[in-house]
Amino acid sequence: MRKTWLATTAAAALLALPEVAAAASYEVDPRGSDSAPGTGEQPWRTIESSLERLRPGDTLTVGGGTYVENVVGASIRSGSSGSPITVRAASGQRPVLRGLLWLNGPSHWTIDGLDVTWRDGNSASEHMVKMTGGSGWTIKNAELSDARSYAGLLVAGDASAWTVRDSCVHDTQSANDTNQDHLIYVNTDGGAGSGLITRNVLFNAPNGHGMKLTGDDVRFTYNTVHNTRYAALADGGASGNTWQRNIFARSNAGAVFRSYKLTGGGGVASENLWHDASRYDAADGGYESIRDGGGNARRDPQFSSVGSCSGFRPQDPVAAGFGRYAP
Repeated sequence: MRKTWLATTAAAALLALPEVAAAASYEVDPRGSDSAPGTGEQPWRTIESSLERLRPGDTLTVGGGTYVENVVGASIRSGSSGSPITVRAASGQRPVLRGLLWLNGPSHWTIDGLDVTWRDGNSASEHMVKMTGGSGWTIKNAELSDARSYAGLLVAGDASAWTVRDSCVHDTQSANDTNQDHLIYVNTDGGAGSGLITRNVLFNAPNGHGMKLTGDDVRFTYNTVHNTRYAALADGGASGNTWQRNIFARSNAGAVFRSYKLTGGGGVASENLWHDASRYDAADGGYESIRDGGGNARRDPQFSSVGSCSGFRPQDPVAAGFGRYAP
């Protein structure tokens, strides 16, 4: 009798468990329909609607073409380390979102190969791409271009263990007050976790910086930064950050780094190459500056070209070991 009771109880417990949907693959295409099932033959049409339908483990393949949308209010689910959510460009294609891409809490999401560019009519106060909070998310193989706002990419909130890699962020236009229009802006909470910005090309921010940082514990490694006010700015209580093996070229305000009323020490910069600037660091009197960890050298990288994401390949043999294209 006891064995029968235990078996019955166990079976009832299994039936009571919530049903877990199997991971699925979907497709979206500008020529599709949001009332379609999201298959290759019948894809969805809009990015925002597609993102809202994804569950842990799902993959969304984004077809080539232009999606004219402001994705600002998407209600998305979190993935997990074992069941991440993946949004990726279709093989051999470069889908472009013309508008805004704001995701709130994109834990364990990977966005791979989705380009974003500015949409006329959007406000200069709206960051073009904004990732708020979330853990374990990645943006990679993206081109983020022509923002006319505070940043091409903003990382905000309590984001942790996030990564931006193998991407190109360029041509953030002058749209706000002096020094306010950046390529990447990391403005995370004091309790946020670590982040990694690696192997990116960042160029052309006449009224801003390659990277503005008010957060902590961000590693900025093997990037190439060109033609900005400052290559990097550390602000206020920023601390524990590192800059290593980067190429910083043409900082138009005169210094590679800017320490703005810095009280947290900012972090340490070591083994970087810099060129076309008059000095390495500019700090406000009475405040701290980013620490020089040694190995930083002034050297012309002799870029192959500087006009597009495919350029910026150092012809100088020493510089070839630094920046985006280092081995």
